[in-house]
Amino acid sequence: MTSHGEVLHSFNYELEKSLESIKERRINVMNEIANEEAKRKEIEEQIAKIRNELYTIDSLLESKYELKNEYEKVIFNSETAFKKILENSKTLHHIIRKDEHIIMKKINDNKEL
Repeated sequence: MTSHGEVLHSFNYELEKSLESIKERRINVMNEIANEEAKRKEIEEQIAKIRNELYTIDSLLESKYELKNEYEKVIFNSETAFKKILENSKTLHHIIRKDEHIIMKKINDNKEL
């Protein structure tokens, strides 16, 4: 009977060893899970930070696009007004030369008399 007792004791010992091994592997997996969860949390925090930075940049870009559009309006209106001034200056110059020509002709006509 001692032989059956020894076999049972040996089987019990192997069973305990197997359970301890499984428990150690579980602890290892739990540690790996904790490490991966920590990495995940860190990445999620980085994503949140990057999203905030992106939101800030998008807001700044929107403001700058609006400002650029305002500059473009001012430039367009200024250039349009300047072109009108040039056209009016040309017209005025043409009228002055025409009037000068008429006056000079009258002066010359009066000299001939």
